[in-house]
Amino acid sequence: MRVLSQPPGLKLAELGGCYYVRSGAGRGKSVSIFLIDTGVDIQHEAFRKAKPEEEFYYFAGPDAADMNGPTDSAEYKNHGTHLLSRIIGYRVGLAPEAEVYIVHFVNRYGYYTTAHLFSAMIKAYDNIIEHEVQNAIIVCAWLYDQTQPDNPDSLFQTVYDPPESKHRTNDLVSWLSTQMMTEIFNLRRTLAHPPIVVTTPGTDKIIGSKTEYLSPAKEVAAFSDIIIIAGGTDTKDQKMFDDSLRTQKIRAWAPGENVHGAGYDADGDASMELLTGASYAVAHVAGMIALYVSEKRSDDVKSARDDLYSQAHQRAPGGPKIIWNGILKSEWPTYIPTPPGSPKVPP
Repeated sequence: MRVLSQPPGLKLAELGGCYYVRSGAGRGKSVSIFLIDTGVDIQHEAFRKAKPEEEFYYFAGPDAADMNGPTDSAEYKNHGTHLLSRIIGYRVGLAPEAEVYIVHFVNRYGYYTTAHLFSAMIKAYDNIIEHEVQNAIIVCAWLYDQTQPDNPDSLFQTVYDPPESKHRTNDLVSWLSTQMMTEIFNLRRTLAHPPIVVTTPGTDKIIGSKTEYLSPAKEVAAFSDIIIIAGGTDTKDQKMFDDSLRTQKIRAWAPGENVHGAGYDADGDASMELLTGASYAVAHVAGMIALYVSEKRSDDVKSARDDLYSQAHQRAPGGPKIIWNGILKSEWPTYIPTPPGSPKVPP
């Protein structure tokens, strides 16, 4: 998390083991997060100061999992709880004052399909329309079910296309995704501050491959105004995903390896876990955009995205430009603590 607070030209050690925030800043206030994920354990202690309300918790179909009320999916290792804690968690959340809507897409049988993801996206869209939600960020760290024929390590199994089918599976999913993005894009006609979508390119690091992104990230070429692809970086500030041969380069990079998030101990009690995955970069980008808007450094989520792109800077040789919270060293406290075992930093 400290990497997100590291100003240009300064070494990480100079932060004194701290992540800095502005006193009295909004920290996400006036922004609405629509989290499309496996569910969230809203009773987890990580959310005790910014607890999502049950009336803002929705279930996507078919076979929606509303039997046991709001909770996370153990089958997917509590992914949604982990992710949301990086956005609104009181310990490690970047935007704890943001309003949150949760769309739970894993069904009552413990699995999901592309249909569930589309259903979840439509529920978020309908809510934004019905309540005229301004400055919404749709957070979807998941991908529609498409195949990557040239990728031996594809996330998905090969999908059988009957010879007589009118559309190939990939083409059909892309077409549906394009329709969804078109509807979200058209909200600019009715909302003063229309929504954006923050998503992931995938988890496969395919060096030297031209394999394109999967949907909804794949549609970024046509909808760069509303789709932000968040790329994860490792502990050495290097890319976790190779976008070098992609047509559309990733412009928002954020930590995705060894980040702390809400989790559970060996006894199943609430605690913090060390997490790794491209999804956490999505959380960081969404949280930072919310932060920019709430601090009034940006007029809305779209301009915050542009500001985030322009202020990102390189942390390590050969690494990408990583997003930054914009807090200069001159704003830090006069006393900077030094963690035990760390080299002393001259004043």
